[in-house]
Amino acid sequence: MKYTMNLKLMMKKCAVASALGFFLYAFGGTTTATAQNTVPQQPQQQPVKTDYSDSMLKAFLDVNIKLQPLQQTAQQHIVKSIESSGITIDRFREIAQAQQEGKQQTLSAKDSTAFNKAAEQVMKEKEAVDSQMANIIQKEGMDLQTFQGIAMAYQQSPEIQEKLNKMISAKQQNVDSTAEQPASPTK
Repeated sequence: MKYTMNLKLMMKKCAVASALGFFLYAFGGTTTATAQNTVPQQPQQQPVKTDYSDSMLKAFLDVNIKLQPLQQTAQQHIVKSIESSGITIDRFREIAQAQQEGKQQTLSAKDSTAFNKAAEQVMKEKEAVDSQMANIIQKEGMDLQTFQGIAMAYQQSPEIQEKLNKMISAKQQNVDSTAEQPASPTK
């Protein structure tokens, strides 16, 4: 198992999940895809906290490793939910992005219905996953605000990205060197 690739992939998925989470948060469960509806403005971006200790960043990485199977399963369910609603993933993203950006668009009745159905299913899945993730994060001894703060800092702060990426590389080197050492003979 490539530890570095899995963690970097997981961090990218976390960023995608966060973007989807923002989409769902911004539209508050009443997402509709009609051109007549107004789209809420995106909140002003607050400065991101970056003064996390190395031990806190390590704990964040450890928690993410434990969250990865849940995130992968949730992503599969979300994809199935979207596709079963009669809309492609690409079309769903396109409509969602246009709504996030406040762009008005005219949709066919079919696309509008399919998008709304998919968005409702995605929100239900997200609520279930958020609850499960919160339980895992708290079981691991990290509070949700800190976890979310570090995730946001990873997305927005080159300094935090660099620190976490170095930790991932160091962890990978430890895994690789441990795997290369011969087993100790037993007596």
